[in-house]
Formats: sequence, structure tokens, C-alpha cells
Amino acid sequence: MFALSSNRALFGSCIGRIDFRIDESNLRIRAEQLRTRMSMYPSLILSQLLLQPLFVWLYWNHAPHYWLLLWLATFYAFHAVEFVKWDRDHSRLNTLAECVDWHNHFTVFALGGGILWAVGAVVFFPIEIAEQSVLISVMLGLVAGAVTMNPVHPPSLYAFVLGIMFPLIVQVAIADDLHHWLLALMLALFTTVILYAGHGLNKTFVSSLQQRFENADLFQQLSRQKAATEAARSQLEKANIELNETLRELQSVNASLEERVIEQTHQTIEKERLLIQQSRSAAMGEMISNIAHQWRQPLSTLSLVVQNILFDYREKQLNREELEEYVDTAQQCVTSMSETIDDFRDFFRPDKIKVTFNLHDAVAESIRLLEATLKNHKIQISLSEDPGLRTYGHVNEFSQVILNVLANAKDALVENKSAQRRIEIELKSSGHVGMVAIRDNAGGIPEDALDKIFDPYFTTKVSGTGIGLYMSKTIIEKHMDGNIACRNTSDGAEFTISIPLGQGNNTGEA
Repeated sequence: MFALSSNRALFGSCIGRIDFRIDESNLRIRAEQLRTRMSMYPSLILSQLLLQPLFVWLYWNHAPHYWLLLWLATFYAFHAVEFVKWDRDHSRLNTLAECVDWHNHFTVFALGGGILWAVGAVVFFPIEIAEQSVLISVMLGLVAGAVTMNPVHPPSLYAFVLGIMFPLIVQVAIADDLHHWLLALMLALFTTVILYAGHGLNKTFVSSLQQRFENADLFQQLSRQKAATEAARSQLEKANIELNETLRELQSVNASLEERVIEQTHQTIEKERLLIQQSRSAAMGEMISNIAHQWRQPLSTLSLVVQNILFDYREKQLNREELEEYVDTAQQCVTSMSETIDDFRDFFRPDKIKVTFNLHDAVAESIRLLEATLKNHKIQISLSEDPGLRTYGHVNEFSQVILNVLANAKDALVENKSAQRRIEIELKSSGHVGMVAIRDNAGGIPEDALDKIFDPYFTTKVSGTGIGLYMSKTIIEKHMDGNIACRNTSDGAEFTISIPLGQGNNTGEA
């Protein structure tokens, strides 16, 4: 009875170890454990096929032949199912679902194999103590062998060992004498040692896998860092060449102080304009995407027109009126695509002179350029009514500022993955200052980054350049004598652009 209690305690202590959780966080290690067991699976089946006839031969003269043959036939059918499963699916061990399937298969069939061996041991358990010792030795050999074959998948080890040993310990203990109780206790202790050893081997195996994967990840990280270092070195060399050229240009400047000041001022203005152009170029990829979104519908219509012309021609139904109607439809599509190109070409054309323009119209134009992209990402955008605010400056530069802020809001909303994405734009005035407030519900900007977002080359994006908001601040403050600020609201971020109102304003207190 003591042996039975010990075995129950052993089983309870192993429950936590039998748990073989498989999820995305440990899929690589679990898959490698299962692949290792998969590679030795045919050997496991073959060894069982060889041992079972020897077991029958050993007890041929001590048990009814039909029981022995029935036991052997059951085992062979059991192995046939195992082999069919292995032959059909042994290459399918990549996804989470496939790993879970093989984990369950290994566990169930290891338990089934252990129970079948236990059935043989219990049913053919001999009366003589000497023959009992031989039977117990055979079972212990099976259990010890399992430690060398199964520890890469602990549930198989525990299922096989407990499937054999638990019934055997019970069979020994029910003899109800001191010698058998002591033997049952020894078997329970042996089972404990076997399971503990298997657990230790599995722990070592898993640690080696983790170290191998960590080394592989480290190697990849070092490779990426090396590539980044090479790229940085190339950029530094390029910057050094540009710096040397700049120094040579400065050395050639006229000795006259007045001419130097004029030349330096001119260079500063040109550098600022170059940064503006670089900022626009940084947004070129997104603009091309916007063009693609706006071209998608007319291109689809053109494709349908061409297909209809071909179909009507083949069916001999293409007359002059239908052909002219098809041509008109195609011409409308081409005109729409051409107007789209003109819109974006005008936007990227540098302003030469300052003009008086309507703030609401400039904001609406920027929204129109982003309209297709915003719809594609399911972002709702609202613009308040036109309060008649007008200012004086470069309208394209102001539109670029609005476009930069809207693009940042769009990126934040896409990254936030909120169910309802929203951008609100409000125009108002205070005295002789017009204000454009742009709000989103993307969760806001980290507090430690709020004071830095307008710094040059500072960005919170993985692939950002840090030029957009810096140039926006430069345009508003230096070119339009205004101010741009940012703060967090309860739902997200709010950018406020304040600029002096110019000619033709219909001002009013907001």
C-alpha cells in the first residue's frame, strides 16, 4: 500500500512537467524538440517490433498461446497505425497546429505503448519469484531505454514510463507480503529516479537549443549591425566629400566682407530651400502611393472598355456609335489621370513668389492629395467650415506643412490600429492671428518626446528621417512669421499652427 501511495505522489509531482505548452513564443524550440523525436521515431517502432516477439518467446511455455499471440497482434496493429501516421505526416512539422498535432500523437501513443507493455506484464505475471524478477528486469530495461530515446519530448517519456510502471507496481504490491511491498517501493523509487533523469536530460537539451537559437539571433544581429556600420561609413565618406567641396567653395569667396555676407546669406537661403525639397522628396513615396490609389479606378474602367471593344468586335456588334461611346469613356479616364498628375506636379513645384491665399482652400487641397490614402486606411477626416481667413506667403510651402502633419497623424493611426480612426481639422482666429488645429485619436506622443519632435533628425518612427516636422517649423516660423506647437489631448495629439492674417481677411474672435 505504501508503494501505491508513493506512485500517486510521483504522478502528481510530474503533472507540471508533463505540461508541454506550445505557443508562438516557444514555437522554434518546441518544433526542434519534436523534430528530434521524429528523427528517432522509426527506430523506436523497430526496437519495439523486435522486443515484443522475444517477450512472447520468453513466456511461450508459461502462458496460454492464444493470449500471447493476441497481445502481440494488438501491439503490431498499434505500431502499424504509428508507422502510417509517420510515413504520411513526418514532413509536416512547421506550423503551430502541426506541432500541437504531433505533440498529442506522441503523447497518446507513448501512453498506449506503455499500457500495452503493462498489460503483458500484469496478465502474464508469473507465480515464481525468479520468473517475476526476470519480468521486472525486462520492464525496467524498457523504462531505462526510454530515458535515452524520449527525453527530448517529456510527455512521451512520462506517459510511457508511468504507463508501464504504475500497473506493474500495483501488481507487485497486491501480493501483500513484506518482500513484494519492499519491491514495489524500490520500483517506485526507480521510477522517480528515471523520471528525474529524463527531466534533467530534457532541461539540458532545451538549454542547448536556446543557446543555439540565441547564437543564431546574435549572429544575425551582428550582421545587421555590420551592414549598418558599412552604410554609416559610406554616408560619412560622402559627407566628408561634400564637406571638402563646401570648404573649397568657402575659400574661393571674395575677400570683401560685404560680398561674403551676401554670399553666405544666399547659401543659407538655398540650404533651407534644399531642406524643403528634401522634405518633399521624403514624402514622394507616399505621394506616388496616393497617385496609385487615385489611378486605380480609371485604370479599371479603361481595362473594361478595352475588353468590351474586343468582345463586341468578335461578336460583330461594334458599330460607330458604340465605338465613339467607348472612346469618350476612355478619354474621360485619361483626362482624370492627367489631372491627377497635374495636381501633384503643381504641389511639388517650388513657389517663386509670395501670394495672398485662403487658409481653408490650402488645407482642403492637402486633404485632397491624401484622400485616397486616408480612405484606404479607413481614416475619417473632417474639416470645419471656411471662416474666410487669408494670409500672405508661399501657399505650396504652407500646404506641405499641413501635409506633413496629416501624414504623421495617418502613420500614428495606422500603427495604433484603433477601430475608429479620426482626424479633425479646425480653423479659427484670435485677433489678427489665424489658427489651424489638427487633432487625431491615435493615443498621443510619448511625453519624453514632446519637447524634441521639432528637432532636426529626431523621429519616433522606425524609418523616419526627422526632417518633416523640423522643416514645418522652419517654414511656419521663419518664412511666415508664425508658430507651430504640439500637445497631447485625452484621445491623441493636437498640432496648432498660428500665422498672421494678411490681406482680405474676414477676421473675428474665435
